[in-house]
Order: sequence, then C-alpha cells, then structure tokens
Amino acid sequence: MIAVQKIGKYKVLEIVNTNPILNMRFYSMIFDPDESTNIIPLYFRYKTAIMIVSWGIGIFTRCLEDVIPLIPHIPKNRNYFLNGIEERILPLLQDTFNNIIVNDLCHPWTFEGTFIKNEFLESLTVNDTEFINSMWSYRDENSIQFIRKCIESLPSSVIRENQKPIAWSFSYDQSPFHINMGNLFVQPEYRRKGLGRRITIDLVNKVNKINRKPLVHVNINNKASIKLLTQLNFIKHPEKIIFGDIINIED
Repeated sequence: MIAVQKIGKYKVLEIVNTNPILNMRFYSMIFDPDESTNIIPLYFRYKTAIMIVSWGIGIFTRCLEDVIPLIPHIPKNRNYFLNGIEERILPLLQDTFNNIIVNDLCHPWTFEGTFIKNEFLESLTVNDTEFINSMWSYRDENSIQFIRKCIESLPSSVIRENQKPIAWSFSYDQSPFHINMGNLFVQPEYRRKGLGRRITIDLVNKVNKINRKPLVHVNINNKASIKLLTQLNFIKHPEKIIFGDIINIED
C-alpha cells in the first residue's frame, strides 16, 4: 500500500543515510531552514521516497521498481528542479513528464585521505558575493543570496591578486558525513599555473578540519576537473546523477 504523507523531515534520514554519497544533495532539502515548520511532503514506499520542497524535488531508493507507483503522485501543477537524481531514475520520469532538461550529468567523487598543509589560503567573504555571483554559470535571480549563505556558513578558499579573487572554490551543502565542495573557478589568464590544485587542497584541508569528508559532483565531460581530482587521489563513484529541470509539466 502506498502512503502519501506529510511527515517530520528527520524521519526521512533513515532512507537518505542508506547511501549518503549518492543522496548528498538531499540533505540540503531536509535541513533547509526556509521550509515551513520542518514539514516536507513525502511520497513514501518501503525504502523509497520522493521529497518535494519549494525549490526542488529529490528521489531516493534502493529498489528502482519501488519508484514506479510513486511518480504519478507528484503534483503536475508546477515545475521542479531535479536535485541530484540518479540517472537510472530518469527514464521513469520521462515516461510521465514530457519536458525534462538535464543540465548536468555527474559522477560523485570523494576524498578519504589527508593532505599535508603546506600553506593556508584565505576564505571568501560576504564582500566577494556579488563578484562571485557575476562569474557563476548558474546565476539567476536567487543565486546571490544562495552564494552569500554558502560563504557565510561553509568552507571556501580563495587566491587574490591586488585584493581581487583570481581563483576560488566554495561549498554548497553539508551532511553529517560530507561537505559538498564545488564551483572551482580560475580566471582564464591565470590558468595552467596550479592555482586550481592549491585551492582544492586547501579546501579539502578545511573540510577535514571540521570532521567531514570532501565530496564533489563533476560533469562527466569536465576533463580538467577529472584530471585534477584523479591526480589528487579522489575516488570516483560509478553511479551517475543528474541535475536538471522538469518544465511545463502540464499539457
């Protein structure tokens, strides 16, 4: 029997924690302080759930077949951001929704070791927010607030020249296990000088210092980032996850 419920968000952790690497981005939904009264609409069956918040949707499961009877219960009167959905679930969504846009197809990568810290880099400050947002490929009407929140609450690293950022990375989300690092960016004129490597090592050190493991999502075609993470002995996980959108879901 399928239960369609509104339940306290902490109960869903039992499911999410079964695979905290694949489900990393769902912690941002569970612990989002902007969601009203700590209640999240859930479509739940066995060890499978569809979680909907104001800005997106998450789907997590052990058994793919358990997702099938839940998808028809997703309300069809709005658009959805797909917040790190496993690629294997995509065909099931495509059977129901006509217009699905895949923006990123990624592998999760994690780092299990420690680096010897041979330098300490600055962190980004809230004064950098507007500039970082202006350079961010995912910027929209809400991104400046999102970036500010990330800089204020999570680890970041920056290299400056004449007081201005020339290379940086900041973290997106955290769970009890990991911190999701991302947005590594080096200004074009400063590339091929090892700045990305320095930034990544420093950010890993900062994440390790607060007893979390570094996790990144890297597009499968991002050769530069894949090369860097491989050189730094990150572990690539074979499952692929997608970030995208369900658009105009009503005919």
